[in-house]
Amino acid sequence: MAKTWKKTSIKVASKDANETARNRSFNNVAENADETKIGRFAQIVEKLTGDSVSSTTVTVVDEIAKLQLFENKGVQLYVDPVKAEYVDTEEKVVFAAED
Repeated sequence: MAKTWKKTSIKVASKDANETARNRSFNNVAENADETKIGRFAQIVEKLTGDSVSSTTVTVVDEIAKLQLFENKGVQLYVDPVKAEYVDTEEKVVFAAED
């Protein structure tokens, strides 16, 4: 089976000056985005936000579908994805018990 590119997204994990973790997701990334372009993009995010980027994750939707993770009664589900969503989370300590 020939590999067919569907779409690519990037997740940039960072921390601000208060060490608050944040994940930012970017969709509609070009198919030909290479490591150099993605690295430059992470640097731009770092400069624009003032946060320190800790990691960058690239996800190609086609690769997820090929894992064949979902099956029902011998039939592969979600072989041709039609939608993908992400959740942007920000971790904050609400309270912390004192020792």
